[in-house]
Amino acid sequence: MANIKDLNLNIHQAFDTLLTLLANQQLDTTKIENQFAHIFEKITDLEDISYSHYVNHRFRYHKIHLAYFQKIKDNKKEIKEEESSIQTDHISNQERNYDSEESWKSIQDRITSLTHLQDTNEIPNILKDIHNLLIPIFQHPITTINEYIILQNNSNEILSLFETLKMTELDEIPSDENNDQNSNYIDLLNDLIDFVFKDLENRQIYFVEVLLSDLPYLNKVLFDDIPQTEQSITRCYREWARIFYSDKHDGNPKFDELMKHINYIRDCYLSKIYSLCTKSNIIKNELDQGHKHAKLSMDFKKRFNDGGDKELNVEQLEKLVSFEALRAFEHYRAALKSLGKMNQNEADIIQRARNS
Repeated sequence: MANIKDLNLNIHQAFDTLLTLLANQQLDTTKIENQFAHIFEKITDLEDISYSHYVNHRFRYHKIHLAYFQKIKDNKKEIKEEESSIQTDHISNQERNYDSEESWKSIQDRITSLTHLQDTNEIPNILKDIHNLLIPIFQHPITTINEYIILQNNSNEILSLFETLKMTELDEIPSDENNDQNSNYIDLLNDLIDFVFKDLENRQIYFVEVLLSDLPYLNKVLFDDIPQTEQSITRCYREWARIFYSDKHDGNPKFDELMKHINYIRDCYLSKIYSLCTKSNIIKNELDQGHKHAKLSMDFKKRFNDGGDKELNVEQLEKLVSFEALRAFEHYRAALKSLGKMNQNEADIIQRARNS
């Protein structure tokens, strides 16, 4: 019982931290989403220990998650109202893109609208509308890992909202409503959840087939676009393995085959790094690369501060500033580790590298 008490106390404290973050006028979405993930992990630990506590915490988690999403949506709406009318054409073009923020927002808006319905007879129509909006998204071909991650993250977001509806709003339909009708709502929602799960998996299988059909492209897409350091390659490899490990896909042999190729390519890249040159030359190379990317970041930052130019707009420049700064940081960090300094006051060294 002591274990249950400790877990419950930790979860309550985690919820308090989350509510404090949500109370801030300026939302730190990274901290909030990390806190949500932290809480969800702790709640999961309770499932086999005390199912009643698990259900109660899960219910609270989904209620707060829905409130958070509503707050994000309201903030976006305020920002959107302040934007110029020029954005209209831009949005219409984005709607044709599967990873368009506007496309997913349209779906999320419809899901949250179910929480405010006065006429419950509208529920089936809205659920069917959501289904129709999702179909073209899942039919769009995926060619990069980033595209898949976008699809996965957005799918998980709406699945979480669906679960919230199941546990809260749809269960709260007045008892005098027709029981068959209520059951039909839940069946439609379950069908929609199954559709998202199955099509997300189908998109992943499709992407695996694309990669296996063009191994030179797999070689390029894996590690070519990241800093050529052991840390970066290992981190990127873990992300791919997390998504495509075959045990998560009922032992599908296609995923086994893909992971074999990924393992081989990773080993080749690491072997090149290890045999590149002597330790001193490795350090010099890392520092040179760090300086190069740091200079690029500063150049892009200057152009960003000037309000953009004909070649790149402000939004593109802002992304490039962060991207080049990250690449510089990775090379500086690799140089510091080669010097054997990373184990000595690592936090201070990392901070210095960030400021370089």
